[in-house]
Amino acid sequence: MAVATSIDPGPLLVLMGLVEANAILIASGAIRSASCRLEARGRLGPPLLVLVAGLLSAVLLNDAVVLQAAPMMWSLADTPESRRPLLLALLLAAVNVGSSIGPYGNPQDALILHHYNLGPHELLAFTLPAYTPILALLALAAYLAAPRSPGPGEAWECPPIHEGLASLGLGLVLLTTLAGLTGHEWIGPLAGTLAVLLLGLARRVDWPAIIVVGAAYIGARTVLGLLHLRPPTTPLETYEWGVLLSVAVSNVPATAALLGAPWRPLHLAVNLAGLVHPYSSMANMLGLRSAGARWRDVLLPGLAVAVPALLYGLILALH
Repeated sequence: MAVATSIDPGPLLVLMGLVEANAILIASGAIRSASCRLEARGRLGPPLLVLVAGLLSAVLLNDAVVLQAAPMMWSLADTPESRRPLLLALLLAAVNVGSSIGPYGNPQDALILHHYNLGPHELLAFTLPAYTPILALLALAAYLAAPRSPGPGEAWECPPIHEGLASLGLGLVLLTTLAGLTGHEWIGPLAGTLAVLLLGLARRVDWPAIIVVGAAYIGARTVLGLLHLRPPTTPLETYEWGVLLSVAVSNVPATAALLGAPWRPLHLAVNLAGLVHPYSSMANMLGLRSAGARWRDVLLPGLAVAVPALLYGLILALH
């Protein structure tokens, strides 16, 4: 009974609202049009998307950002010479890293902020210098990995956008995000469900994504609740346990299990471990699902990004 009551349904309600809003945005043509406009910028398109998605994740929930940005990146580099898996891995890393900068960019940071009674200024004094260099390097890597620019004579005709549906979808994203941050998580899925039903878009909602990600979240929280782990007390132990648990059961349940440990190494561990593989972060799972990519597509590129990031995090955690 105690384990069941420890499972917070808030993240799942926010997830449902965001997936419903995403279905409306897809129907509006906004994602296809944005992908086309970025692709027209040639080699600058991928780094711009990585940088913008990372910065937006610092102020919005990263799940909301990755649902829109991942399909853009996956189609943006859809050419014979493309490096789509690497570019998508860089985008997922940017969303995870960018969300670590802001106090409410992801659920694990919100848990840390409230449990340790941190002020936003105190958190930003740590996160800005810690994570901004990583985000800049990810954008540089995306530029180097991007396909070459199109020929100067090539014309780009991007598909039109249904402005009404696009405005409704973006409004639902903002509503769901703000409702989640203020403890009224039920508002987003209620508004989203009414919208997709009235518009006849219920079949376009990715219900399996909600079920799969929700089941993974509940399963991880249940396992950790049964283990009754004691929080570590030293920075090194905190970092090690934060990385191991995040890789094993994803970073939000890992954070909940380790609250009480030193917060700085915990913050670094759970956020940077989200880069390791597609299931170590809820944002990764949603990004792969919305892009239509497979987990094995980004596994090796993701590890190539995660290993140096984790070594960097270890240095910061010990100092």
